[in-house]
Amino acid sequence: MAAISICSVDGCCKPAKSRGWCNTHYERWRINGAPTALAPKATLEERFHSKYEVDAFGCWIWTGARHGDGYGHFGVGGSGVHEKAHRVSYKIHVGPIPDGLIVCHKCDVRPCVNPDHLFLGTYQDNIDDAVSKGRMAVGERSGVSRLTEDDVRLIRESPLSERKIATLLGVHRGTVNAVRSGRTWGHLK
Repeated sequence: MAAISICSVDGCCKPAKSRGWCNTHYERWRINGAPTALAPKATLEERFHSKYEVDAFGCWIWTGARHGDGYGHFGVGGSGVHEKAHRVSYKIHVGPIPDGLIVCHKCDVRPCVNPDHLFLGTYQDNIDDAVSKGRMAVGERSGVSRLTEDDVRLIRESPLSERKIATLLGVHRGTVNAVRSGRTWGHLK
């Protein structure tokens, strides 16, 4: 039985067909006149570091593809596997992301991938960070709130039942319960 020859291009392990090359390299040479040896494939880190520019504030602004929400995305594997670029940066420079945690931005610049500007937290940590920096409307400033600060004080101080307060204010009983338990309007003391 004859031995199978392997493509002569460094790093390629496909069976050789013509001129000592696999079909892919032979066709590339035939169509493009490309050199027989291909440049080594860039590593994930090399590809990553070619896709951002540093701004005056030290943010590494992602110049690669972005989602509509402003976050960069980056191909991390074959077959179109993508991940948010700031998560990839964290994994490359800091380490794995434990289950249940997300990568948040200290700088609040969505396309920033500088690992010094990133930290791990829960979804609630991210919301609390946004609220503390004034990036998220809460209370009456929120366009969806049906309660005012005076309504919230009434709910917390009233001896009436949740059902009676809900009827009085024209809201659901669960809304009153959420205020009393501190799940909502927690910023108002």
